Amino acid sequence: MAKGKRRNLTNRNQDHSPSSEPSTPTSPSPGNPNTPENLDLDLKAYLTMMVEDIKKDFNKSLKEIQENTAKELQVLKEKQENTIKQVEVLTEKEEKTYKQVMEMNKTILDLKREVDTIKKTQSEATLEIETIGKKSGTIDLSISNRIQEMEERISGAEDSIENIGTTIKENGKCKKILTQNIQEIQDTIRRPNLRIIGVDENEDFQLKGPANIFNKIIEENFPNLKNEMPMNIQEAYRTPNRLDQKRNSSRHIIIRTTNALNKDRILKAVREKGQVTYKGKPIRITPDFSPETMKARRAWTDVIQTLREHKFQPRLLYPAKLSITIDGETKVFHDKTKFTHYLSTNPALQRIITEKNQYKNGNNALEKTRR
Repeated sequence: MAKGKRRNLTNRNQDHSPSSEPSTPTSPSPGNPNTPENLDLDLKAYLTMMVEDIKKDFNKSLKEIQENTAKELQVLKEKQENTIKQVEVLTEKEEKTYKQVMEMNKTILDLKREVDTIKKTQSEATLEIETIGKKSGTIDLSISNRIQEMEERISGAEDSIENIGTTIKENGKCKKILTQNIQEIQDTIRRPNLRIIGVDENEDFQLKGPANIFNKIIEENFPNLKNEMPMNIQEAYRTPNRLDQKRNSSRHIIIRTTNALNKDRILKAVREKGQVTYKGKPIRITPDFSPETMKARRAWTDVIQTLREHKFQPRLLYPAKLSITIDGETKVFHDKTKFTHYLSTNPALQRIITEKNQYKNGNNALEKTRR
């Protein structure tokens, strides 16, 4: 290879540079005589130049070889790393496969044991079936008798349940009727009564009892009523009888008048006055009803308040019937269901009630948020 390069260099020097080889002088110059010493020096210079060129070419070729070798080493290194990774993946797969094989072997052994157990159980069951088959005649007859007996008992129980259901329905109706009767009796007994709400408990001690409080209320709000009718009181008391310290509001006062007419005249005066006071503080005077009637009447509170705000002049009839006059016609509703059904036929009134309910619900939600 060096020889070839040397030849190439020689040829290149011959092609592109002036020849340094000694030549036979045709006419020796006086300054550079063509002597053996000069020829020898020219030859040495030429050889030195050739050696330098050879070194340069050699270094260049060596550098290229080193670079190519480095690239090949890098490629081999990457291949080696990829091969190592593939070997690791294969090793991991091999381990997983080995574990799966071991688990499958274990499962096969378990299945074999289970099959053996099933065979044993089947054999025992076959023997038992054969034994039972021998006794089946007697057992079948006994079972048939017991089934028939159970069917008869079930049929009897179903009849009893049906009778009990009928009795429960009848009892429910009777209970409802009795409850209504008790409610009417209680309301009849309470008919002469007045209920006063909002008077402080301490007033009992100052005026020596609820009766004097009632007289004071009449004097403050209806001074002429005493002259029109006698203010005789059969009984006056707080309800409930026991004072609950945890209760924030005062107990109600029950006033039992001598007759229902006196009570009605007082209630009429209350309605005409609008706001009743005791020592300047607002209180309420209402009829006294049974708890059931009070609950039913209280259900109309929001509706009545809304109707009054829109000048409908609603009235609450006994026991808990709403009476309103619309377009000159008086309508009476026994419960809220019938009133709601009527609202669907009167869009204007329905809008009034709905807007009031939405406003109330919005206020309730706001109060809960504040708490």
